[in-house]
Amino acid sequence: DNAIVPRRGPLVYPPLVSNFENSNHLVTWASEAILVASPKICLVDAAGVGWAIPNNIRDKVPSNICDIVEINVATTAFNSNRYPRLRDELWWRLREEFEAGHLSIPNDALLMGDLNSPRYDEVAGKIKVETKKDMKTRGIDSPNRADALMMTTVYSPDMLRKMSEAKSGNKKKKKQSASSWRTV
Repeated sequence: DNAIVPRRGPLVYPPLVSNFENSNHLVTWASEAILVASPKICLVDAAGVGWAIPNNIRDKVPSNICDIVEINVATTAFNSNRYPRLRDELWWRLREEFEAGHLSIPNDALLMGDLNSPRYDEVAGKIKVETKKDMKTRGIDSPNRADALMMTTVYSPDMLRKMSEAKSGNKKKKKQSASSWRTV
């Protein structure tokens, strides 16, 4: 499956799913979904077989409509002292959002199953989430819907708000006092 999981703050909308194996069909499907929804930012998995997908979507979706941001979860984590890879860190962030009650997901049995599929362990003091390859040896399919949701945790809500404001030009102007170090 290929999945798009729309999210606005804590609200997660029902996943959009396709079974396209042809990358051109996948790009067309994803681009059309993006153009219909008009999100300001779209996070696209750039790891593995999907490495060319973000650029191909950019060719079809004008940047003034949506910023296509590549996420390669195979890279080193932001917090490399606690997680080996970005995938591990983002899955853990997703777990923490659920534990804190900060997410509202749709009643989607496949999404819920995906979210419960990967196991985790602590290896050399770092949290490591089970790989897709290891899940496959247990007979578990790739958790594509949950992976799409997991990628939405790459930026904090404040960072997303700033990115969105910068894109739309709706930056709030701050009043500067005479004593501000920013005053020129």
